[in-house]
Amino acid sequence: MGFISHSSRSSSRSSSRSSSRSSSRSSSRRSFSGSSSDAFSYSFPSPSDSASYVPLNVGQRVYAIGDVHGDLRKLLQALTFAKLIRVPEPAPEDGGIVLKDVEWLGGDSVLVQCGDVLDRGSFECACFHLLSVLSERARGEGGGVVLCLGNHEVLNTLGLFNYADKGGNDEFERIFGGYFDEQEGGESWRLDYAGNQPARWRACEPGGAFSSFGFLNNFVLASQVGRSVFVHGGLTSDHLEEHGGIAGMNEKARRWFEDSVYTPPTAAEEKVGGEVKDIVACAQNRARAIQSAMPDFLGGGSPEKASPVWMRDYSSPADSAPGNKSADALVARALEMIGKDAARMVVGHTPQRKINSACKGKVWRIDVGMSEGVMNNVPEMLEIVHGETEDVVTVIGQKGRVPASDRAESPPPPPPVDLF
Repeated sequence: MGFISHSSRSSSRSSSRSSSRSSSRSSSRRSFSGSSSDAFSYSFPSPSDSASYVPLNVGQRVYAIGDVHGDLRKLLQALTFAKLIRVPEPAPEDGGIVLKDVEWLGGDSVLVQCGDVLDRGSFECACFHLLSVLSERARGEGGGVVLCLGNHEVLNTLGLFNYADKGGNDEFERIFGGYFDEQEGGESWRLDYAGNQPARWRACEPGGAFSSFGFLNNFVLASQVGRSVFVHGGLTSDHLEEHGGIAGMNEKARRWFEDSVYTPPTAAEEKVGGEVKDIVACAQNRARAIQSAMPDFLGGGSPEKASPVWMRDYSSPADSAPGNKSADALVARALEMIGKDAARMVVGHTPQRKINSACKGKVWRIDVGMSEGVMNNVPEMLEIVHGETEDVVTVIGQKGRVPASDRAESPPPPPPVDLF
């Protein structure tokens, strides 16, 4: 299955950062080493051939996991429950995990992560690295890994770190801070970010390290794998009509990550000793420029028309039928427009107590708040086995396998009886 070409690569980086996406990329592995001995090594996947639509063979399996939020331990647990990985013995502790030694057991299975790897946890980069390693291993066996953008990935590109965990900030600084210092010949580049987590922001912004080395720009807004459509918040027919369908949105998101490189008008070296207000204004201009270039479907939208990474029409309130009474019709129209036998939409974004379905089985809500920084729930994953005419859907958790029928939405309560 050739929908993802997951070879590791690196990119030379000029001090101006204006050519960071050039043809200087090579196929070698780049190791980001900070000042700490427990820095991780990274291998980033190269661009996907087509992750917008991934056809499956009969019997091929898809596994979906919801919001991770920087909890490496829970991510490893979930993948282990689904028998997708083997972690070498003795079972490693956080901070001592050799991620490159984790084995892929999924064969030609496809693993989909529905967004929000970032924020709320201390091992965000480690989670990214693990998913990158597994993508290479899966591709080698005819499978693959699809990573969707969540609203927290978008927030980080804009320098909005309200939900970032201190441990996560330290991880970004440890891994990327020293690397950027070396590339720029000093620390003056940090002034461009006005002290707002410069290593994190420079890694995540469009044209930053995660894009230059072929990672965030390879995330998708949405992906149809077999008969299942995966997206962080949800899709409506309006989203699809206005932005060129799933493929159109994925291409626009890619171009934003790769082409929207902000170069401040005044070099950081010239701002040394300058007034604080000027340095802060420079960072504010950076955020505004990135946001102004961002595709509309990655923004928040309006309460009546939220974007695909922010909408909760299919997932809220948690563990109950959607509060939007039009949700059934919305998702039905979207799936019909997507076509290719699209039968269900799989979303994250809104934490549930457990994976469950809604809208007569057309929506599966898979964010179970597993991160310690959210609800610290036991992780679960969704398994979809591709059938000739119909799929078999199963929930996988710590206690084993649960059939889809056990997680179907409860029927609405009967109307009250008028006794008078």
